[in-house]
Amino acid sequence: MIDSAETLAGSAAWAEDLGYQAVRGYEIAKDQCSCEYPYHAIWGILRAANVTGSLRFEEEALGPLIGSLVKDGSRIMIAGSADTGTPCVVGAFRARTGL
Repeated sequence: MIDSAETLAGSAAWAEDLGYQAVRGYEIAKDQCSCEYPYHAIWGILRAANVTGSLRFEEEALGPLIGSLVKDGSRIMIAGSADTGTPCVVGAFRARTGL
């Protein structure tokens, strides 16, 4: 298990600001989300509190796979709007492969 994007990528380029993401995600969801359950409002808070994880907890399995698929100039579609950290994790996986 990787504790931070710093460790994962070897640099701070893909580090996540979980506190900011929690606050901003809550603000956006409160204003924009029409879900009955406050999923989008609380996801960032749960991540910041380490109650739930992200793709970074699957680094051993997904890192080499994603890193080998993402080449310079590649375009990636990341579905889902709750986990704002996903782009950081995908970038960190790629950076770690040294490609």
